[in-house]
Formats: sequence, C-alpha cells, structure tokens
Amino acid sequence: MVKKLTALLLAAALVGGVLSGCGEDAVVSEPTASMPAAQSGAQIPQTPVEQDGADLSISIGPEPLSLDPALSGCADTDAYCNAVFEGLYRRDAQGEVVLGQAETASVSKDGLTWTFQLRQDAKWSDGQPVQAEDFVYAWQRNCMLEDAPERQLFAYLKNGAALLAGSLQDATQLGVRAVDSHTLEVTLAAPCSFLSTLLLRPIFMPLRRDAVEKDKNWDRNTSTYLTNGPLQLKSWSHKESLVFVRSDTYYDASEVTTRQVTCLLSEDDAARLTSYDASELSYITPLPANDSNMRKRGDLLLQNQQAVACLQFATGSGPLADSRVRRALSLAIDRDTLAVSQTSMRYTALEALVPAGFSDAAQGSDFRTAGGSYFSAKADDYVTNLTEANRLLDEAGYQDRSKLGTLTITNVTDTLAETMSNAIAAMWQDKLGITCKVEKKSNKDYQSAVQAGKVQVTFTVLRADYDNAAALLMDFSQYSGANVAGFQDAQYESLLEQARTAPDTKTQYAALHKAEQYLMEQMPVAPLFVAPHTALATATTTGAAVSPSGVLSLAYLQSGAL
Repeated sequence: MVKKLTALLLAAALVGGVLSGCGEDAVVSEPTASMPAAQSGAQIPQTPVEQDGADLSISIGPEPLSLDPALSGCADTDAYCNAVFEGLYRRDAQGEVVLGQAETASVSKDGLTWTFQLRQDAKWSDGQPVQAEDFVYAWQRNCMLEDAPERQLFAYLKNGAALLAGSLQDATQLGVRAVDSHTLEVTLAAPCSFLSTLLLRPIFMPLRRDAVEKDKNWDRNTSTYLTNGPLQLKSWSHKESLVFVRSDTYYDASEVTTRQVTCLLSEDDAARLTSYDASELSYITPLPANDSNMRKRGDLLLQNQQAVACLQFATGSGPLADSRVRRALSLAIDRDTLAVSQTSMRYTALEALVPAGFSDAAQGSDFRTAGGSYFSAKADDYVTNLTEANRLLDEAGYQDRSKLGTLTITNVTDTLAETMSNAIAAMWQDKLGITCKVEKKSNKDYQSAVQAGKVQVTFTVLRADYDNAAALLMDFSQYSGANVAGFQDAQYESLLEQARTAPDTKTQYAALHKAEQYLMEQMPVAPLFVAPHTALATATTTGAAVSPSGVLSLAYLQSGAL
C-alpha cells in the first residue's frame, strides 16, 4: 500500500524543491478573535494502513531542500526540525512552552543577560553530550548565513543588528557565550518579554560543529545528520518520504509517544486528499482551498493560527516601485469576496497586517483594536475603494492603464494561492482595466525567480512564530527570508530597531504601531485575510498538537490501530 501511495504523490513531489529550504507554499504564516478555537466533529471511520500502535503515515508538505534548522522557515520543515532537534525551550504534549535542553534559566535584574544551565542528560544522537558550545557555534554560524530565512531574529541579541547590517564582521561578538560546558550566557540588545517563544525557532537550535563542517550535505544524509531531539531521521527517500523514529538518546524518551512516523512528500493538495480518503494517510495538511465540501466533513480540524494571507509586490523597479500603484492594487481587491465566497473556509478579511489576538502595551488590550484599520474590507466600501484606486493610478501617471504592462502573479503549486490569485487578477482586470496573468512554478523554480528579482507579485502566507506583533512586522526587514517583495527601507528598519531596543513596553508598542502604519503607507504587502490552520485526521489519530503558528508536533502522534 505504501508503494501505491508513493506513486500517487511522487508525480507532484517531482516538481522540485522549496523556497529557503521550506515546503508547500514557501511562505508562509496568527491568533484571531474572529476564528473558532481548534475543533473537530464526529470522525469518519477509516483504517490507516502500515500502522502498528504508534506508527503512522502522514503528509504535510513536499520535498525539503534542506533539513538544516537554520534554513527552515515554514510549517512543514519546522515540524521536521522540531522533531529531531531541540533548543533551550520546547513545546510539551499539551502545547505549553517549557524548558528543553536547558534545565534552568535565570535573568539579570536589567533583563539583558540570561543564563541557561543545560541538562546533564541532554545527548546527541551518537550519544555525545550536548554542550553550551553547540549553541554558540550554531548561533554564530546561522547569524551570518545570508540564505537563512529568519536570520533577522538575531537582531534581538547584543550586536546582532550590527552583524546583520555588516557594520560588524566578527560573529564571536554576538551576544552568546559558553561560560562552561553546560552553562550558556545570552546577552540581549534590550529586554525581551517573549524570549522563550522566540528561542523556539529552529534557527536557535544547537548544531555539532564537527558534523556540519565535515560534509556540506550533512543535513541530507542519515549517516551524518546528528540531532538531539525526541525523534531521529531513520530514512530519507528523496522526493518520496521522510521516516522518523523515537530517539533512544533523548532525555525524555519515555514521554515520546510516537514510535515511527512516515511523512509522504507532495506539494499536490488534491493528491494528498485522495490518498487520505483512500485510508492511506492518517493526517494531512494543507488542504485543497477550493473544495466546497471541506467544512462539512466530520474529520476536519480547524484551529486558530497566527497566519496572514497576503500579496507581496516587488518594490525594486517598474510600475510597482511606486507606492501609489501598490496601494491602488491593494484597494481594488474585494477582500470580503476573497474571504467568504472564494474559499471553502470563510476566512476573516483583514484591514491591516497584524490581526486581532495580539496584546498591546496596556494590560488586556489588543494591538489591532489600539491600532485601528488602515483600509476597509467591508463589502459596502468596495466602490469607494475602487474610486480611490483609480485616482491613485491616474496620479501616478497611468491614466492609460496599458502603460502598466501585464502584471504577473507568480506562485508555487498550491490551491489556495492559485484560487486567490486568479480571483484577484480578475478583479484588477475588470475594475482597473489592467492586463494580468497568473503563473505557477515548482518550488525550486520559484525560489530561483525570487532570487533573480523576476517575481512581480506573489501570494504568500506569513506566520507569527512568536507572541508579539513584531513577529509579522519583522517579516519585512530587509534581512528576512519572508520578505519576498525585496522591500528595503531605512526608515522602516529604524522603526523596527526602535521597537526592539525600547526601554519600556509603552515605547515598544508605539514604535510597532508606527512601523505598521509606515508599512501600510508603502504597501509592499497587501494583507488579505486570516488563514487558520486546517487539517484532516482520522478517528484513530491522536496527539496531533499544532502550535499557534501552525507547526505540527510529530513527537506525540499516535494511532489507535492495533
């Protein structure tokens, strides 16, 4: 049966790699008060195959380009890296953030210096102890990797911003050092209230210098892939499957409920669904966006997710270099139609980048409520939005719309991206008289096009991977891999820096609001709607814990099939 399933998914997987080592829509992805909590109805009875106790077969994405945690930036590769690596913190079986490789954590009175005592029983998969130097090596290395999609996060550490900007070249000056073999000292640029969730990101996981520097393909071969997490990579049949098994060297192995999980690789949502309905998979995500029956299924899992679906505009040259053109294109999108009638999930339309659900400076306050709206997504206001959109295009010198040329929306293979892009292209053609086309590429070709600056417009999903509105706003730092638009703006970087180094919470949030306002004025990104996490799971599948940013924990999956 596995051979049958592999054959079905292989055709989709063959289209290529992933952006920045990620799978599926290569972009990526928030809690929102308008979405229901995680829920599932009565399950459709199915009998997963190739399962014995805790063994399962699932599918959550296509072939990864890499399993180097420094190169992870989307939900599928995050799930794989979280399974085999562990940082100072981790999520437990209940989804709570707890200490991981660190046994204790203490902070100085000024909030700048954190001291972590590592567990004495933390080991690598070859049995060697995890040491503080493994964290130091990884962080210094990863901060300097230009293709690391989340290297902007090192700006929270002392000297991190200077290293990113190139004004400081010596990575040993980054705010991390090994006091001794089991004591790690981390120095921040400013106090950070969300440090524990920030350090969950794979880019902050430890690495063994000897393994990484011995073989440039260390992360693509099980014989060289040294890891320290709850699972180990048993096999990687490229473009077919990844197989993970419980690690015998993990300090908390008795609490790991997954014995073996096979992840079939595919970027075809429809093929994934077909295999699931044939009882060949126990859990799948993402789902086809254009399946009108999806919400009626009893096995649908729907969960709040810190994710924003959006369009990104190339800002470097041509008509899209003009912020007036970008704002016009954004206003001409009927978000109400996109969020409701164009999807099977009835998403919540957005009127700013950061959705509801993020705290603000005052206790109990909401960032979105405090910041208000930057445009209207209401159906009744669409005509007014179109009037302003046409005015902006005229003002920018495009009274003759043909001067804009043909706008091309380029995406990876993904039904949500394709459905939304086709609908938006039709709106621009019908309402603004602009010639548009939509094209899809394999993930590998998409990556090449982005790096070459040959993508005009693209549909992406941004995830807030830590508990602060900055998680989304930092995606448009010039150092972020999520910044597909290539947006580079000194004023915006300055506002982000003000927020990161703010002496108090009130000042921090004031800077974040100014940053969002400036971003919405420049409009390199047009927020569309909140995208909840959706998945299908069989009645016998348990332990499918998903983080607020949509990352599945593989270590606690179980099947009731015996």
